[in-house]
Amino acid sequence: MHLTPRHLLLALSVALPLAAFGAAALYDYEAVTSRAEADAGSTADALAEHASAVLQTVDSVLSRIEDRVAPLDWKAIDQSEDIYRFLAGVQQSLPEAESIFLVDPAGYNSLSSRMFPMKAYDDRQREYYTNARDGAGGLFISAPFAGQAAGTVAFTISRALHKNGAFNGVAAVTVHPSYFQGFYSAVLKSPNGVSAALIRRDGVIVVRSPEPPTGSTRLPANALLMQQLTAGIPSGEYWGKSVISGVRRLVAFQSVAGADLTVMYARDASAVLRPWYFHLAVLAALAGLAAVSLFIAVWGATVRYEREQANLRALIAEQERRRAAEEGLQRAQRLEALGRLTGGLAHDFNNILAGLLGGFQILRRYVNDPKARQIIEHGIAAANRGAKITAQMLTFAQRRPADLQAVDLTELLRGLDDLIRRTAGPLVRVTYDVGAAVPQVLADASHLELALLNLVANGRDAMPEGGDLTIAVRDGDGWDAAAADFVVVSVADTGIGMSEETRAKAFEPFFTTKAPGKGTGLGLANVYSAIRQNGGKVAIDSQEGKGTVVRLYLPRAGGAAQPTAEEPTAPPDVAPLRVLLVDDEPLVRETTQAMLADGGHSVVAVASAREALDIIGRGEPIDLLLVDYAMPGQNGAQLASEVKRLRPGLPILFVTGYVKDDGLRIWAETGHVVLQKPFTLHQLLSAIEDAVGDAEEAAKIIPLSRA
Repeated sequence: MHLTPRHLLLALSVALPLAAFGAAALYDYEAVTSRAEADAGSTADALAEHASAVLQTVDSVLSRIEDRVAPLDWKAIDQSEDIYRFLAGVQQSLPEAESIFLVDPAGYNSLSSRMFPMKAYDDRQREYYTNARDGAGGLFISAPFAGQAAGTVAFTISRALHKNGAFNGVAAVTVHPSYFQGFYSAVLKSPNGVSAALIRRDGVIVVRSPEPPTGSTRLPANALLMQQLTAGIPSGEYWGKSVISGVRRLVAFQSVAGADLTVMYARDASAVLRPWYFHLAVLAALAGLAAVSLFIAVWGATVRYEREQANLRALIAEQERRRAAEEGLQRAQRLEALGRLTGGLAHDFNNILAGLLGGFQILRRYVNDPKARQIIEHGIAAANRGAKITAQMLTFAQRRPADLQAVDLTELLRGLDDLIRRTAGPLVRVTYDVGAAVPQVLADASHLELALLNLVANGRDAMPEGGDLTIAVRDGDGWDAAAADFVVVSVADTGIGMSEETRAKAFEPFFTTKAPGKGTGLGLANVYSAIRQNGGKVAIDSQEGKGTVVRLYLPRAGGAAQPTAEEPTAPPDVAPLRVLLVDDEPLVRETTQAMLADGGHSVVAVASAREALDIIGRGEPIDLLLVDYAMPGQNGAQLASEVKRLRPGLPILFVTGYVKDDGLRIWAETGHVVLQKPFTLHQLLSAIEDAVGDAEEAAKIIPLSRA
């Protein structure tokens, strides 16, 4: 057939529009898919940031929980209603948490924010326990499972607890998938053809919105996403067929910072290409439909903008929740820092008092002038008073356990009267109502004094214009049936009183009705803690406008309790020993050396563990190692461990003014004597007698402490 120019023009009239249509369609296809890939990548990034924010918040909470339970053994944790309240309070600040629980090293539930006491469910086969027990570090996210307590399907975010470098159980937060699914639904807007999921690196589907079909709990190894993860690719986009639905999709994925998790966002290809199909129709309708194309483009941009704004609002809200949780954590850390500062000051004062008390003790043995002896006795009394104050400081810092002894409440109130009246202030009238023949109580006097002063301060604050404060003491037999085994100390004020709601929260830590900066919310919480440590209980009666009565129920000391006898003036008869004295404080070292010499012993005094090890290593004859615990470089426990390896049978006597994290407990439990600063000559010589007598039992080698 002969082609004419007309045919060519006709062909060109068809071919050129077709070519232009094909070029425009190809260009538009590339634009639509590129835009969809960019949107999918941005959405995956936002979902990954949300997951990372949640994990960081949970990690901070688990660190706080670990700090809270670290000083306790598991028996104490199991029975601690205080820890239970702490866990329940933390859970209320975490909207993503269904429960918070602790698992002991043996693999059984210890405490849960869900209930108290907690049934000891067997968790030994749970992922979060086996992973922590086998030494994996950092946060661990479990596969969804049905809980033993509530039966709901959830997953856990957990971390191993450690103590002295060893595995010490698990702290975990249970998260219901609906928390993430709700967030994903808000991000996805239209669920048709769109899905999002949180997937572990091993392919376990932790969360998916919408929920996956029954049985689809793990991605198979041949899934395209699993191939990407196995290859170590942290993020990207790809087109492929879903192993769950069999539909071709656009998939974007992004790894979550700080966790073995990946966020996946997917859209069906039909949903992604739907705008392109529409553009094809627009191009086929030529110029008349150009305005419609522009309208659709603007409409698509508006939809994307609204979606991005919704994502931004969700992220801002999540950041605000994190900020509130972090502020609470920082407040607790500031209070902990105050406790550490107080404990450190008490340690320094104990060293000073040890030097003063030791010096006065030595002088008293060699001075006969009555006036000089009177001054020395005043010095000894002042040093003992200082020791009592430092004991109170250590109690406040929570560095000293309860020292339960028989306490005469009449004598305690008499000695505390000046401090009570100064605490109450000039506008408050303080009166006492102490019953006759009140039995002694079994308590830590320092704990009890601090509890009473806290109650007096609360009473004063409840009476800003003045009023009456009455401290009464009665035998529980004459009070009520619940107090039959106790002696009751009540502190009553005529102040503003409390509402029923306030009274119910009065013992909660950080709860306060005072203005910001006027109170910490720890006063009544400390009272409750102190009395519970003493084996007692606390009750509050209060009405608004009618004042408040706080009653402390203290256990009787029993028939065997006797008042503390005065220290004998004659030191115990101990055979002369060659003592290696190690103390970095010159004043304490020189005073202790003089006291030992006065007791008939020969002394080699050094200022550091290194010098002591040099002496031991040279084989010099030493009968007793007397070592201070808190020393720079290598503390007393670490030195003792080294000495035990070099000289297994050498008796060791520890002295300390303040031990962080109870670093000498293991030594005391194995028969070693620990002498608290400041000490008298009689106490020092008696401790030496005990240390030498128990040397055979104390000869056990103890691993070097890293604390």
